[in-house]
Amino acid sequence: VRRTAEIAFGSAESEEYISLKDYDKNPYRMDFGWTSNNSVFAELGMDYSNVVSRIWKNGEPGFAWLENMRKYGRMADPQNDKDRRAAGGNPCLEQTLESYELCCLVETFPERHENLEDFKKTLEIAFMYAKTVTLGKTHWPQSNRVMQRNRRIGCSMSGIAQFIASKGMHELKVWSDEGYKHIQATDERLSEWLAIPKSIKTTSIKPSGTVSLLAGATPGVHAPESRYYIRRVRLSTDSELVQP
Repeated sequence: VRRTAEIAFGSAESEEYISLKDYDKNPYRMDFGWTSNNSVFAELGMDYSNVVSRIWKNGEPGFAWLENMRKYGRMADPQNDKDRRAAGGNPCLEQTLESYELCCLVETFPERHENLEDFKKTLEIAFMYAKTVTLGKTHWPQSNRVMQRNRRIGCSMSGIAQFIASKGMHELKVWSDEGYKHIQATDERLSEWLAIPKSIKTTSIKPSGTVSLLAGATPGVHAPESRYYIRRVRLSTDSELVQP
């Protein structure tokens, strides 16, 4: 395993849970508390102030509106209830998941394209790759069952800040909307060709990291924090990348 991550969900009413990363109260957790992304299941109209006071202090817990996650694909579209079985999400919470389910994410870079038609070609290829990955199986029958039914995919974009800087917010909305329509048409065609269900969800904006670095893009929707970085990489002493 190259890298692992986890997310924990809890109640906004639980003082113990929302204070897990308050290291003044729980100093013993400082050495390992960072290993989990903590979120609360939020409800529309709830009083957020108690949780926000913790966010102000240490950045967590986050909010997960499970009701919206189950009812909607895009919030701009009508309620469809396709994800009514959703129980949570992946560690960065850009994709909803059922119990036992894994996510299948793929990343694109709109700023690296000259025009919308060129970007649509990339979306089609990226989605085709991700759809092909859903044909594989894991070692866990419970996971295979839910993944083969949902065929969940998160076709993502990175370099969004760069795109807005060069082409503007209006063009981002146009490319996003037209790209989404193209992905739906691609999914319908591929699903029929492969004789499998259409994907329950198809798009996402993942926070990215190493992948966006390879493309020279800002990660996901993040704004650039600095023009220059000093990036340090830790390697094992017996790594093949280290000179003997």
